[in-house]
Amino acid sequence: MQNKISPVLALALSKIRLPDDYRSALEPGSYKVSATVQLDAEIRIGEDYEQRIHHAVPWMDLLALALSKLNGVSVESLVRDFCNAQAAGEAIAPDGFKESAADALHRIKGAIPPRTCNGKVTGSTAVSRVVRLSMESDCGELAESKA
Repeated sequence: MQNKISPVLALALSKIRLPDDYRSALEPGSYKVSATVQLDAEIRIGEDYEQRIHHAVPWMDLLALALSKLNGVSVESLVRDFCNAQAAGEAIAPDGFKESAADALHRIKGAIPPRTCNGKVTGSTAVSRVVRLSMESDCGELAESKA
């Protein structure tokens, strides 16, 4: 019996799609589960690719630098406009920016070096049979099943 999960099995397990109502069927608490299941999976691994990760831009550092270059009136105006938009639930859309601001954002994002990302994992996994299941919970529930 092998106790080590292979990479392809781990990816197959990650592709199990559960209905949304599974979570709502359980009460908050701790659950201990022991199960033996049979899976049927088809997994496809894509080629690695290069991508610029825009979230890698140190936006707070850039904002601090930009604010330090402005006078107090401009900083107050910018903060007020932002806070008003947030309070109203309005998005600050790039199409509303001045052309120079949109160009600057484009240049800043372009300065981030591309990273090599792992190829996408696609496919599906279905649990075709639950052979054995036991569960304990601190909620007082106990379920046990053998197929």
